[in-house]
Amino acid sequence: MHQQLVAVVRHLVKILCCLWVTNLLAQEIVPPLPNDYAQVTLLNYCTNEVIIQTSSIGAFTNPGNEVILIQMQGAPRDISDDQNHGRHLNDLATAGYYEIHEVSQALTTANPGELRLRFVHNMEAVFDVSQAVQVVTFPKYTTANVSNAVTGQPWNGVTGGIVAFQAQDSISIGATISIAEGGFQGGIVQPDFDCFGIFGFPGFDGTSLDNGGEKGEGSGDAWTQYGRGRNGSGGGGGNDHNCGGGGGGNAGQGGQGGLSSGFFCSAGFGGFGGDSIPSNQSDRLFMGGGGGAADVGNGDGTWDGNNAGNGGGIVILSAPTIHGLNGQITARGASVTQTTNDDGGSGGGAGGSVFLDAEILSGTLAIDVRGGTGGDVFDGIRCPGPGGGGGGGAVLTNVS
Repeated sequence: MHQQLVAVVRHLVKILCCLWVTNLLAQEIVPPLPNDYAQVTLLNYCTNEVIIQTSSIGAFTNPGNEVILIQMQGAPRDISDDQNHGRHLNDLATAGYYEIHEVSQALTTANPGELRLRFVHNMEAVFDVSQAVQVVTFPKYTTANVSNAVTGQPWNGVTGGIVAFQAQDSISIGATISIAEGGFQGGIVQPDFDCFGIFGFPGFDGTSLDNGGEKGEGSGDAWTQYGRGRNGSGGGGGNDHNCGGGGGGNAGQGGQGGLSSGFFCSAGFGGFGGDSIPSNQSDRLFMGGGGGAADVGNGDGTWDGNNAGNGGGIVILSAPTIHGLNGQITARGASVTQTTNDDGGSGGGAGGSVFLDAEILSGTLAIDVRGGTGGDVFDGIRCPGPGGGGGGGAVLTNVS
């Protein structure tokens, strides 16, 4: 009897070991860079095609592959001369709108690096290619396993800023998926050694550094580069002289840049914080807005300043079950970590967006979409303005 029991136990152990090994073999390890990106230069709704420009032609040429078609910017802005300047209007147009499409055909053209992608289903939205439309590969696994760090190409003004993949059965996350600081870019700090009058520049949009620091990138359709007005979710630049830049916005609004004060050449016009975006729109996703740059530079030719923080990017995961194995997803915004001396501080970047498209969420999974802190300042005489903090990002799921 004892020998029979031992034999049964050994048989069960073999079965369990085989099941465990089979499960491991069935899981597909998500690579460190799972996505490719391409700029959309033309859409043809009659033939249901897009023309893309890419250096990774092979990633888009397999029929049956799926891609995400998304417009990154283009939300109309309020241009009134008051505290609402640069906020979103009620209609966001097609900014942030995205669709998932299966590729039925991919054909090269006479132009190097150009592809014509034809989709199985019709495009629904009227995308505006002048407002940063891109396609992102959306790889599909059977059972996906995140056992090593996964990231994506940071936003470069044309493409990137997104990590996305899907699985037929489940996604297990035991490591970090990060597109932190990979969203809309913060304003670049540039010295301006002149003073725009004794009380500074009071306007919202300017065309030169005489007016203020560079705005952060954001959801808006702003073409003017400088000044305290928001660029939708992008933080406004600190106005002349030595005002702080505003923090970027997303689900939460960015903080306003600090005012400067002193014996002369002072100003009460810190950069506006980037506007918030409603996070309950399932067909839109936004990167975190970039912080606005501070106004820097002094009459003696000296300056000390730091670039504003980038916003966080976007993470899209889709599977019937998403299981956390003490892993992490981070799309936080960048902080301005150095203290400036005798000049304004730049704004922090806003947190990005994470969308978990699943029927079941289980296990332990940390998600970080915090905004970055604005830059601190130190000056015992002129009191320049510090930078505003970045607003928080959005975490979305269809699980009730």
